Amino acid sequence: MAAALRNRRRRGLRDRSRRPRTSPNATRAEVIEKIIHLRQNYHFGPEKIRMYLQRYHDIEISKSGVWRILKRLDMGRLPASQRYKRHDRRWKRYEKQRPGHHVQVDVKFVEPLPGKPGPGVPAVKPVGRRGKFYQFTANRRLHPAADPQDLSA
Repeated sequence: MAAALRNRRRRGLRDRSRRPRTSPNATRAEVIEKIIHLRQNYHFGPEKIRMYLQRYHDIEISKSGVWRILKRLDMGRLPASQRYKRHDRRWKRYEKQRPGHHVQVDVKFVEPLPGKPGPGVPAVKPVGRRGKFYQFTANRRLHPAADPQDLSA
């Protein structure tokens, strides 16, 4: 009995981890799996994931909780190609049977040569929002039956 008591005292003096053995308020594994699935397959952000889980699975979780889970799993930021873009900011792909048929447009912005304004030489001011000076546009209407190889020769 005395030896057991001494061993218990020695064990009691050793450093022990202060980490909790259980975490009863931790997010359940199946909720984390759903968050991962929505992020990888649908590229949803924290707010949309929270709304989706609440609406379709009756799971209450805050958007900051979703964000913390995604950050812990190194899924915090989507690549630029997968981020949400407003409809008017998305680019529309130009697809035709023959690319560039019917119309060809070339645009060139040219700044004037630098020079001091003086007698007979007016001061040049930028035109437009971006401060461009002169715009040269060349349009050429191609015949629909014309072959692009014939035009290059």
